[in-house]
Amino acid sequence: MPMWIVVSLITAGCAGPAAPPSDKPTGADTQPDTSTPPPPTGDTGELAPPDTGTPPVRVSLAGADVRWLGAGAGDWAGRQIGPAGDVNGDGLGDVLVTAHWSDAAGDDAGATYLLLGPGGPGGSLADAHAILLGEGPHDASGVSATTAGDVDGDGFADLIIGADGHDVPLNNAGTIYLVRGPVAGTIDLADADAKATGEGRGDLAGVSVAGVGDVDGDGLDDVLVGARYNDEAHPDAGAAYLLRGPLAGTSSLADADAKLLGESRGDWAGITVAGVGDVDGDGLADLGIGARYADRGPILDVGASYLVLGPVAGTLDLSAAEAVFVAEGAGDEGGMIAGGGDTNGDGHDDVLIGARLNDREAPDAGIAYLLQGPGYGVVDLALAHATITGEAGGDELGFRLDVIGDVDGDGNGELIIAGWRSDEVAYDAGAVYLFLGPVQGLYRAGDADRIWLGEALGDWAGSSVSGGDIDGDGLAELMIGASFQDGAAEDAGAIYLVYADSLRW
Repeated sequence: MPMWIVVSLITAGCAGPAAPPSDKPTGADTQPDTSTPPPPTGDTGELAPPDTGTPPVRVSLAGADVRWLGAGAGDWAGRQIGPAGDVNGDGLGDVLVTAHWSDAAGDDAGATYLLLGPGGPGGSLADAHAILLGEGPHDASGVSATTAGDVDGDGFADLIIGADGHDVPLNNAGTIYLVRGPVAGTIDLADADAKATGEGRGDLAGVSVAGVGDVDGDGLDDVLVGARYNDEAHPDAGAAYLLRGPLAGTSSLADADAKLLGESRGDWAGITVAGVGDVDGDGLADLGIGARYADRGPILDVGASYLVLGPVAGTLDLSAAEAVFVAEGAGDEGGMIAGGGDTNGDGHDDVLIGARLNDREAPDAGIAYLLQGPGYGVVDLALAHATITGEAGGDELGFRLDVIGDVDGDGNGELIIAGWRSDEVAYDAGAVYLFLGPVQGLYRAGDADRIWLGEALGDWAGSSVSGGDIDGDGLAELMIGASFQDGAAEDAGAIYLVYADSLRW
């Protein structure tokens, strides 16, 4: 079993930035200004044809197997994309796509789309199998969405959708919705099977959601919810809530089965949450929680990610987490966490953490860290089993990343990591990198086994990344969002599917 060096915990005492809640994202989450962009640093969007018999490493997303386009201007479709599980019981995995600024049900009410496996044929998301619409204006429903697993044990996958701008019971308290499978047609989230509302004004509950598996061993899947501006422990310290299945009716997150509170003022704990699988091998699912702006003593905004082993109940401070993974330097923002796959075949699920503003390779090139097996105490991410640095300054590698299933048939999980502000094709066109497991040691993103490049200037390809088997062949397909893609209309967004069996190695 891998062992980790434990370093002493320095009490965090300095506040990270605490931007006020607003209807639009703040800071690095805002839409880029492409009105007067700098000159493109890449060549053109046309990529050289591959050598005969040798698969190209770098390919354009224009050649993806399937492309779906956002339904309206400014929708930002592809904010989230990921496996939905088998929602309709046909034996194939399905795909969930969000567009949290969709106006279909009111100004910025948001929309979430269900695409049945195998995910084709592409076209407009307005033609998706199911469309789930926000309750009201500025709800931003679909700011997060994922499969909840099967929370009620009926054999159908269920969906969980976050709307961090929802104003009931308080302004911007946020709400999460559970929609049980099967589902089809257009659905108002007011009619969801269950919902849980944020505790306080401006909490932005639902900014992140994750189906985490069975944390308590009762045979039902559970759900983790983030609220980055929760003030219970400290102003904007953030919180994450565990809701055990089954879920029903309307409830408050104050009544969650477990609440995990940020350590210090301005941490934004819960900006990301993840089901990281069974890291310690005890048969129970474990939890991952990111705090993008966590400090360590005088080191500001270094970022931290927390591993909390199941089972868990009650109210806990995240300082009591079994492991705290700390990024390398001031301003790294190392709080993007994902996991849930075994990349090296050791029987333990692995954890992947991104620090998008890390400067090891170049200013703001970003970095991703792979941790294989459990860690304990405070762990310096410089000691990770594998590190992958961005290719160029400003790429922000690691802001979106995931551990996905087996793509090449060797039995190991793989890593998919976005450099969503890569300029290789054009300014902020974006790039997505696939690393086949096992992965060990030091890498640059350019060492990836396959690289997909955004189609055009300002697409931000890699605004979300994930993977899962949606065609029933036992291999994971690649799922990529480009939330500012203009193929249908300005910033309507797009998502791409790449089938595992279309790749040559």
